[in-house]
Amino acid sequence: MKTIYQSIKTLLIGSILLFSTNGCAGILPIGSINPPRTSFTFLKKEVIYEICIDSKRASQQSLEEAPSHGSIRSDKTVITKTMLKNDCQEITSTSLASGVIVDHFISPETKKKASLVLTAGHFCQAPEPEIPKSIGSLMTPHITSAKVYWRYIAYDYTGEAHVVNKVIAKSGRTDMCLLEVKRIDQPPVTIAKVSPRYGDKILNIGTPYGLFIPPLITLDEGLYLGEGAGEGPILMSDLVIGPGSSGSMILQKQGLTWKLVGMIHSVILIYDPPVGVKDLVGEPLLSLGASLKQVTDFIKYANDTYIAPEGD
Repeated sequence: MKTIYQSIKTLLIGSILLFSTNGCAGILPIGSINPPRTSFTFLKKEVIYEICIDSKRASQQSLEEAPSHGSIRSDKTVITKTMLKNDCQEITSTSLASGVIVDHFISPETKKKASLVLTAGHFCQAPEPEIPKSIGSLMTPHITSAKVYWRYIAYDYTGEAHVVNKVIAKSGRTDMCLLEVKRIDQPPVTIAKVSPRYGDKILNIGTPYGLFIPPLITLDEGLYLGEGAGEGPILMSDLVIGPGSSGSMILQKQGLTWKLVGMIHSVILIYDPPVGVKDLVGEPLLSLGASLKQVTDFIKYANDTYIAPEGD
């Protein structure tokens, strides 16, 4: 393991696996029992900036700064008339990630049925409360109010949308997040009690590059290469990992049942020979994620502090 870490020059964590944008069937199941793709969730986060301006002041400045001859001044007037009709506007950005249902419970806040969904922690980060640069220099001096809010939507493996009630907990160190979602009528994944061993076959179910054509989801094999020092599991580079894979489940077949043994959150790009090729971006790579112990400890924390707090 030390030789692998010595060859690493670039560690791309977090955002490389979070697909910002405006599955497919993979390998055949290992064994006779199908992997639990029904426990998969496709997650979308919309960040909305609502910007309001003093359009009268903006219009006046535009006219004062415009040249006096008619043709150009007329263009400026058309622009400001449009602004007068739209004092407020919204700018929306969308991010996609993978997730997995790990439990069903009764929400302590709504008292209604809910599902517990595990995903990557960086997906749940609050956006920066800044005005996007795309607003333009004309608007900026005349902004009267600006606010940012965001919402999450969870899609089950069939493509049905479910409201996300709240972010229950998130961890920066292990890059995990738990969401409370309005009840998804699909079975939770079975969580393993025993971690994989070096060289064991593992399976990833996720949506690299946002590839999700319900009910088809990407399934891909890899080999378990053990756990790094505090980094979580390191997985073989033949896994199909890309933006949108954040939060995707790592499974192992233990007995007759597929069980959750970890979660993908980031990748390492290796450039130096003989492991990698210099200046070749993106290949080869190793996948990082949360280990089984990290996952189980995080879920226990949410159970102890939110789902079933002491005294309830």
